[in-house]
Amino acid sequence: MSKGFIFTCLCAVSWASSIVLSRVILNSGENPYNLAFWSSLFAFPYWITIAYRERSHFRIIRHKDWLVLFAMAMISSVAVGFAEVFAIKYSPAVNFAFLIRTVSVFTIIFAAIFLHEKITWKKLILLITITVGAYFLTTNGHAFHVSKGDIYTLTEAALIAFGTNILAKFATNRLRPDTAASGRFLIAIMPTLAIAMLNTTIHIPMLWPLILTIALLDISLSQFMFRAFKYSTASFVTMVMSFTPVLVSFMAIPILKESLTPIEMIGGLLIISSGILVEKLKI
Repeated sequence: MSKGFIFTCLCAVSWASSIVLSRVILNSGENPYNLAFWSSLFAFPYWITIAYRERSHFRIIRHKDWLVLFAMAMISSVAVGFAEVFAIKYSPAVNFAFLIRTVSVFTIIFAAIFLHEKITWKKLILLITITVGAYFLTTNGHAFHVSKGDIYTLTEAALIAFGTNILAKFATNRLRPDTAASGRFLIAIMPTLAIAMLNTTIHIPMLWPLILTIALLDISLSQFMFRAFKYSTASFVTMVMSFTPVLVSFMAIPILKESLTPIEMIGGLLIISSGILVEKLKI
């Protein structure tokens, strides 16, 4: 297995674990803004320590690289957050769950435009297979009905594709992974905290040990993600990251007492097998 595949798989596991724990906390009645506030605050000491360790590298960052970090922080942390609020509000849950997976489609298109990554037949076939698998997994094979809120979900998917995947690849082409990861977090933390405080009354959470765990998982997610982009193409990372919803579904069985139908299991198998082929064929 390549380093890029290993780091991307670790990234998917971290993200899936964070999603499932977040569901547990939110199901207990916690406010999502309070969750975002405390998970960011818990992660702050780690990232400020990493930034201090990387201080010699920060001193030599060029002006345009600072712009990449700033754009990545604002788009992935702020713009995506606003888009998701409208997407969840106006789009049915099934539509949102499926359409957000178009991140892979947008990433491959943007990677071809901005990173000059070729779109091959192998890549297209595997992308279609992953998309079909995501459809089965998220809709249980039911008919998909277009809603007026779907444009918000597609906008969020495009913002994630560009603001996270493409800009992260740009950043790791020129910066060390820890420099890029800590820079993005520290730029984004103030607007993240401000948005949380403007939308709710901040209070000490009852399930703070779980929120601390989410902060640690989010740290691992960033560490693994930027290392994955260092070793692999943006297209490769986004396609293998499709493992995430499959992992979430399987983790939710024992933790959230959810279940999988045969159609959903077929969708999961399509995604996993396609992701493995992405590695085997070196997409």
